[in-house]
Amino acid sequence: MRTRTRGPKTTPHPLESAVRDAFRKGPAHDRVTLADHMKGVSHLSGKDGAKGDRAYLLVAEDVLGCMTCQGKLCVDADGWHRLAPSP
Repeated sequence: MRTRTRGPKTTPHPLESAVRDAFRKGPAHDRVTLADHMKGVSHLSGKDGAKGDRAYLLVAEDVLGCMTCQGKLCVDADGWHRLAPSP
């Protein structure tokens, strides 16, 4: 899947605050752990649980990709996303 960026590198992803909240609760995340966190802090309407799970995974992948492209996150050797060190 191609990672999208949202406008200039400084434009935050709309769900960036939810991702930062997840990193306050744990130092490293991937799309699965972030999707699980987002299920607890947001709500998607619908009756099909499997489709909802896939939607959370896609959103998590999108926000992780955007924040990584912006330099706000880095990926370690094991594939976990971590907050990038402050300059």
